[in-house]
Amino acid sequence: MTISQIPLVALRAEHIDTALKKAAESARERGRPIGPATVGDVFEMLRTALNDAHRQRMIEFNPAAGVELASHSAPEVEPWEPEEVGRFLDEAADDRLAAAYELMALHGVRRGEVCGATWPGLDHAGSVLTIRQQIVRSGGVLGVWAPKTRSGRRKVDLDGVTLGSLAAHRLRQEDEREAIGDGWDNGILPDDHSNPVQLRDLIFTHPSGRYLFPEYLTKRMQQIARRVGLLGTVRVPAAAGVTTVVVGTRYRPAEGTWTLYRDREPVGAVTVLGATVQGSRSLLHLAGPLPVALAVGDEIGDRLLSRKRLHDLRHGSASILLGGGVDITIVSKRLGHSSTSVTGNLYAHLLRSTGRKAAETVSAAIPRANRSGDRLGTTTCGSSPVGSPPSVSAGHSGVGDDPIPNPASGRPGNRTVGAIVGP
Repeated sequence: MTISQIPLVALRAEHIDTALKKAAESARERGRPIGPATVGDVFEMLRTALNDAHRQRMIEFNPAAGVELASHSAPEVEPWEPEEVGRFLDEAADDRLAAAYELMALHGVRRGEVCGATWPGLDHAGSVLTIRQQIVRSGGVLGVWAPKTRSGRRKVDLDGVTLGSLAAHRLRQEDEREAIGDGWDNGILPDDHSNPVQLRDLIFTHPSGRYLFPEYLTKRMQQIARRVGLLGTVRVPAAAGVTTVVVGTRYRPAEGTWTLYRDREPVGAVTVLGATVQGSRSLLHLAGPLPVALAVGDEIGDRLLSRKRLHDLRHGSASILLGGGVDITIVSKRLGHSSTSVTGNLYAHLLRSTGRKAAETVSAAIPRANRSGDRLGTTTCGSSPVGSPPSVSAGHSGVGDDPIPNPASGRPGNRTVGAIVGP
């Protein structure tokens, strides 16, 4: 029996708990697993609807109050710093997909939206890219779908640099198209109703003209990010004390002082006097003995980037905007989030400094005749008479200002119960 078949008055906590577990299990079997956060969102909607039913005296109590979800905490988003994003984009500048990475890193466009972007959606004069579709996998099937949310169908304002990159990319694509001739074809993918769709005018394609697999964009991004600041990767084990090291492909002139890395963590430093090319490898000549033993796969470079996902470029765009004081509503719209609450939950830790700035701004804007301290920590010990009660901020009595919420009452809402428990 499903939850929709249970009469509302007979609904109990165990029914809700079982329904949530079955939904998660069914999603896994379909190849589209859902995380604890999604389960929590579904439960919250149901709990809100049942709260409405309780207020309307349709049920005597809210059965969701007895459901305990598994505790979880989403890891805080930690994208690259702006300087690191800039170094990545500089490294990617000569790649044929450089403009795609700019769209993600500067403007927060999703991977699938980049793959599905079309030339008719680019208004060069208006500096706007309209997002109408995305190429993603759903249930293991690659297809061309509508944007992730209703808000995902949006217009993204672009800067002059990105527009220039897109113009250069278009010239390169026209050369590729001319070389292919009549065989240029973006390919066919199913839509969300399994109907075949002939793709046309894609901005980013394979050199053959075919659509890009989203995974290819990820793999290529990680290859580029890996070589930012990289001199070379150790190919032959080297004992501590030796004065030569063999590396594979060398990406930069060898001379200089370099950091030694293991798993992208610094373990020492060396000064390289020069290099002897040995086929596809290089023998580095050190100015002094190697301070630590090196294993195959260790790296030599300068300020190597930490490992990040392609999606973290999008997170980086959001963090830069929020850190710069851009209103969260604007950031949410640029990212195509369904609501500002989604943006706030994802980047709550990035909003802390903005909240402190807001507190300082409002405090400085209101004239006060008498302050106990201009800044935190400046109040003197003798600012209040001994035995006097602690001061209370203006506008607060200190007691009973705000009603204490009743945890059992749940969050107010106007969803109907039928929308949740109906068939």
